[in-house]
Amino acid sequence: MNTAYPHGLKRMAEISTGYFSDRNYTWKAAKDRCKMIGLLDKIQVPDSEGQLGWVDASVEYSPWVEYTNCFYVRPEFINKHKRVTYGDQLQQCMHYCEDYNYIGLQQSNCSCLSLSGISNNTVKSACNQKKTCQGDKYAYCSYRSNDNTSQNNFVVYKKVNVSRQFRIGNCLSVTISQGQKNFIANPCGTKFKPLCSGQNLKPIYNDVPRNDWANSFNQCSSYGFVSYDMIKRSKNLKKGNFWLGILRSSIIHRSADAEPKYCIAVVIQNDDHQVFRYVRPCTNELPAVCAATDMSSSDNNILLIVLTITAVLLVAIIIAVIVLYKRRTSLRSGHRPSVVPNNEVTYAQVNKPTKEKTPDDSTRNNTADDTYDHMEHHRLSQNQIPTESNYDTMQSVGIEELENDYDVTSGTDRTKQIVVDDTAEYSHVEVEYQEIKDVPT
Repeated sequence: MNTAYPHGLKRMAEISTGYFSDRNYTWKAAKDRCKMIGLLDKIQVPDSEGQLGWVDASVEYSPWVEYTNCFYVRPEFINKHKRVTYGDQLQQCMHYCEDYNYIGLQQSNCSCLSLSGISNNTVKSACNQKKTCQGDKYAYCSYRSNDNTSQNNFVVYKKVNVSRQFRIGNCLSVTISQGQKNFIANPCGTKFKPLCSGQNLKPIYNDVPRNDWANSFNQCSSYGFVSYDMIKRSKNLKKGNFWLGILRSSIIHRSADAEPKYCIAVVIQNDDHQVFRYVRPCTNELPAVCAATDMSSSDNNILLIVLTITAVLLVAIIIAVIVLYKRRTSLRSGHRPSVVPNNEVTYAQVNKPTKEKTPDDSTRNNTADDTYDHMEHHRLSQNQIPTESNYDTMQSVGIEELENDYDVTSGTDRTKQIVVDDTAEYSHVEVEYQEIKDVPT
């Protein structure tokens, strides 16, 4: 397994727990799927051996630059300066001098060079004070000698425009086959043979073993790798894969919100949870490395739907209980007898005067005047038994002129209480009356 880190990726001493998603996504879709884990040194996940998954980080590449050599640059071509930090010397210098075609790099300093090319007019001589940049083994920096005479010594880089490139990586190689030249970006730890430059600047094929970019550079003479322009002009090149002296820097964006072109995926070892990072096109489909405390958006939606349905059902049950309770209470109150709390009851008392019969009255029906139907206002003798006296006090009582005299009194002295059943169809009121006494003739 290739465990080389892309240039510029930093390992962080932080441990987190996560899991791989059960489906593959593009990086953008994976970011929407869950809360992805960021750039960490160790991640503890179950059953992850050899599995590659997205993390929350993306990569932006700087332009390609070509290593030329170490030179003593004439002072009039040295412009603005900037101090750079170890491990990020090349990246910071390229960003600082983005408007210049040449940059000069030292271990802790960067200078923007206003060169139009490498010639005796721009550089005084070559120098030997060069070595890999501290913290970045795939870039070279110059260093100052003890006599302080090397303050203008720089490893000089030139910006190049690589028209076509394949794959992902910080170091450029060329693949030559059947007269065709393909420039391919590869991780700098990949092993190829170097394509070195001779004194006449033409390509030289050294019979050396394959090696990574940094060690292949050391296998060339002081002229270094052959230039990019020379390779493009050359013909009848030998078939094979070769390193060129061209590299670039990667700029890491943690928790990127845009739609990046290149993103970071990781492989996590089960035994020690060690993380190995790789750069892949963001359009590749891989599982997401999600934080263990995260709940996916789909799970959140399901939970929200369940809670909403539960709340609606609960409200419906409460409303149904309230309606049932009110209906039952109404039915009970409709059948409950109403008690008249006041002892003052009004009685209708009929006082009929005693009349002596005369011989003229013998032809009359004696019972005709005794009973009245106050609902229909006619004598009951026409329809009923003469001895009955019936009154319906729910309706208005008719008054027969000259025959009935009613005395309505207030019976406050009576301790009676009338119970009215409102479910009954009618009520009776006790009526006192006096019979007409017959007077013997």
